[in-house]
Amino acid sequence: MSLKAKNSGSGDFESAPPGLHPCRCIQVIDLGLQESTGSWGTKIQPQVLVRFELPNTLMEDGRPFMMSKFYTSSTSEKANLRKDLLSWRGRDLTQEEEATFDIASLLGMEGMLNAVVNKNDKVVVGSLSPVMQGLTIPTSDNAFFAFDIDAYLAGDPKQVAEYVEFSDWLKGKINLDQVLPAAPRASIPQSASGQALPADAGPNVVAGGDPTPADGGSTMIETPDF
Repeated sequence: MSLKAKNSGSGDFESAPPGLHPCRCIQVIDLGLQESTGSWGTKIQPQVLVRFELPNTLMEDGRPFMMSKFYTSSTSEKANLRKDLLSWRGRDLTQEEEATFDIASLLGMEGMLNAVVNKNDKVVVGSLSPVMQGLTIPTSDNAFFAFDIDAYLAGDPKQVAEYVEFSDWLKGKINLDQVLPAAPRASIPQSASGQALPADAGPNVVAGGDPTPADGGSTMIETPDF
């Protein structure tokens, strides 16, 4: 079963029903540097997209619903990533995790996802929490994958193959043109580097494939992470 949603051209798609759903993290996508604007002004920050499957909640074709959430790649106390990790895992980051958190370690992690309807009438990821006691979540048919821009640009075959299969919408969200800052950040481990790609091997593609992301809106995050 493919992880990639293909564009039907109609713009119509099924939204997961609001409520509490068993979930599993199946993808972590490095988006590179992204710009967000709000009452705080304009900020350019490294961001990631975390994708969840809802194994017990199926679409009309029998596949599990997928939901996604954008995060600034930060472990600061105000960061949305850290807040969700606290509620999802039931504990805060250790000092070691706060220094550098391996986001890819979330792959395969199960929990409960509260899907809510936002002010734009879209169903989004509201909160995450541990799996309910005694609840067994079905195994996944989806492969777990972490996409890392640095490894992709270095020519890692697995990363290149996965990028080729991404939808146009996701390719349009991934920024391959800006170098991530050297400051400490939550990270996705790099795969072994291969031969460098030619300069035109990974251009950004104009967005226009997938429906609006599950966390809604065109901005990458709803509130700034400092």
